[in-house]
Amino acid sequence: MWSCVVLAVVGVLHVRYSSGATLTVFADDGLSAVAGGNVSFAGQTRSTLNRDGKFGRWTSSRIPYRLDQNYSPFQKTAIREAMTQIQNDVSNCIRFTEYDSRTDMGEDFMNISPTENGVPQTTCSTSPGRDLSRKGRGQAMVMFAGAGGCMDNKRDIMKVLANSLGLRNEFSRPDRDNHLLIQPQNFRAEYRTLDLYRKYQPSEVEYQNFEFDLQSITMYSMERFAIPGTVAFHLVNPGLFIGNLPRLSKGDCQGLAAQYGCSASFCADAYIESNMAVDPKDKSIRPMSASWNLEDLSLFAKDFTHRGTTTKRRASRRRPFLIRPFALL
Repeated sequence: MWSCVVLAVVGVLHVRYSSGATLTVFADDGLSAVAGGNVSFAGQTRSTLNRDGKFGRWTSSRIPYRLDQNYSPFQKTAIREAMTQIQNDVSNCIRFTEYDSRTDMGEDFMNISPTENGVPQTTCSTSPGRDLSRKGRGQAMVMFAGAGGCMDNKRDIMKVLANSLGLRNEFSRPDRDNHLLIQPQNFRAEYRTLDLYRKYQPSEVEYQNFEFDLQSITMYSMERFAIPGTVAFHLVNPGLFIGNLPRLSKGDCQGLAAQYGCSASFCADAYIESNMAVDPKDKSIRPMSASWNLEDLSLFAKDFTHRGTTTKRRASRRRPFLIRPFALL
């Protein structure tokens, strides 16, 4: 069981849980009621936040990091570009800065490396927020390219960085079975013992009263870690779509803004900005698989109008929700 104390100060609510974690909420962030220790966010799609007492938010909006020298210049640039994208998406509410031993001595920082203490890993990994046990010694974040890695595109790098800021994986929410049908029989053999799709306990995360965010940067594609030709999970509602842009979702932005004491009024929906949204009145467009090939993309691009719809001639063959060339970097 857990409890919370709510302190209201000039339009700002500080929600303090028994675990020691604190959630800051601004009056314009959709707060509808505070009663009996329950916080209700009406109509919000904020992504899942950490509530595990072993981890916390970073002590300031400035997040120091150190990059391992085994990364190539190209890989270092890719990581920094992903950091910059997160900063831009949250309007500099959070800033990643290179660790400086002269000024940051004793401060917690991210120690980003392609291995863990020199040992190659099967997948990328990080702590869900600031590891409170490290106390200035740096906490490990493993990111590498290739099989099982997360450096083949900007979105995957952003996913790990977002986890380290305190966003938990949306696909592991306690209520995920209402939205996803996990297919463990389709997991590749080398990943089956890693429990990659473990469902969180309610005490680990803050998710109640928030809609499930399929566009969250923490969502994997359906094919990730699956046997070729299969998927690791299906959508309960196949008419919806999983985000694939190298951008935080609006819910991700709202979650980080709440966690780091910023107003969420600047949070934008990247999928609407990028014309990913389709007019719901266009009944000729039916949802299809999230898998695309280059021929599909070429034909779709020719048919895509400035309003984000396709001509009826090819609409039945195309899904206008996912446009992978915009996501691949």
